Amino acid sequence: VSLCTPSRNQHVPQYCGACSMFAALTALADRIKGLREGRGPDLVLSVQHVLNCHGRASCHGGTASAVYDFIYRLSAATGSGG
Repeated sequence: VSLCTPSRNQHVPQYCGACSMFAALTALADRIKGLREGRGPDLVLSVQHVLNCHGRASCHGGTASAVYDFIYRLSAATGSGG
């Protein structure tokens, strides 16, 4: 059983320099899959959602910590944090 989610290509169909978002969201999905011990469907978190809704995110770079901060604040605001 693999505890890693599938690799995603950020350059198809168009180049996007959002590697920090891809990395952060893939790492989080892998962590969740590991906690589930590989059971259930793979979680594919939306990079596009972060790009659209996070005030400091763009296709021109960013940081993984900014993505995690966005998720933390979103979960606190919606009450979905554990």
